[in-house]
Amino acid sequence: MTTAKISDLASAGALALTHLIETESAGGTSGKAALSALMTLIEANIGTAAFRALIDDADNTALHTTLGLGALALLGTINGGNWSGADLAVVDGGTGASSASAARTNLGLIIGTDVQAHDADLDSLAALATTSYGRALLELANAAALRTAGGLVIGTDVQAYDADLAAVAALTTATFGRSLLTMADAAALRAAALVKRPLPTGRFVLPENVAVGGSPSAPGANTLRMFAGYIRERVTIASLGFRIATLSASGNVQFSIYASDPTTLAPTGAPLYTSASQSTSATGSFEITGVGLTLDPGYYWFASVGDASAASAVYTSLQAGESSQGRIIGGSAIGNVLSSGGLTGVGKAFTFGTWPTLTGSFTTDGLNDVTAQTVPAVVFKI
Repeated sequence: MTTAKISDLASAGALALTHLIETESAGGTSGKAALSALMTLIEANIGTAAFRALIDDADNTALHTTLGLGALALLGTINGGNWSGADLAVVDGGTGASSASAARTNLGLIIGTDVQAHDADLDSLAALATTSYGRALLELANAAALRTAGGLVIGTDVQAYDADLAAVAALTTATFGRSLLTMADAAALRAAALVKRPLPTGRFVLPENVAVGGSPSAPGANTLRMFAGYIRERVTIASLGFRIATLSASGNVQFSIYASDPTTLAPTGAPLYTSASQSTSATGSFEITGVGLTLDPGYYWFASVGDASAASAVYTSLQAGESSQGRIIGGSAIGNVLSSGGLTGVGKAFTFGTWPTLTGSFTTDGLNDVTAQTVPAVVFKI
């Protein structure tokens, strides 16, 4: 196959072009038709300067120059390295900027203003499986609201700071020292300060400042008898004990324990403990089990009362002529304390079966001094 340049057409003329086409088409009629059309086109445009400028170009470079094609027009692909024009506006699909910072500004993506700057802690938060309660904490206005939400209101849920409490917390406390905080009153505190030995466990003991012996006599029926005794340490009384010297057939006696008023030392309030009825039909020593009464150090009143059938019962009683009750509670008269019999307790007429609630006043409660040896003694076991 023989070819020719476009530049050859002008110098060779129409005859050379005809010969070229005939050679290409091997004498076919289609070649002649194409030639005829080409010749018509050439004849119509051969006189224009633009056409003449094209057909006389020696090569592709000259042709590109004639057509005004820059280097960018000849590239198969275009990248950032080929671009040297003005920044492409946002509305045209660009960023309108020549730097990343300016591009973010134009696109409304300023870091720290329009979008959150990267932070590793925020990454950690994003990884959490948060709860509605936890997220609600982020909305709290202040520390007070946070304490309320957490059940930590100062002065309500938790103790407010206090320098004195801080000083106490810094102490190395001992069991004895801590026990002082449980003292009911000054009398209990004074008692705790006394040097004392512990009460024996599993053995019957008399309340302190009490003496028994001598020749007791019957207190009589429906007669309340009481004596004051001191408990020197916190105890839980397991049982009480009493002794009948002379029986009273078919009779019954009951025992109780009262607290003492911290000012007057008189018995006060309802009984702390009351026993079931105990028979007086036999002599001997008797134990009342199942008491279960816990007492703090202090003075307490041990009381007893017999029914009508117990009128002749005689009990081991507080000793006459021993002034322990006079030292503890005093007497309403000089002679009641200094008599040969001596004060053994207090009492009054009272119906068996119920126990009175006392006011802490000997006079108001009608409790009279007892100087005879008719106040039954009671022991206890822890």
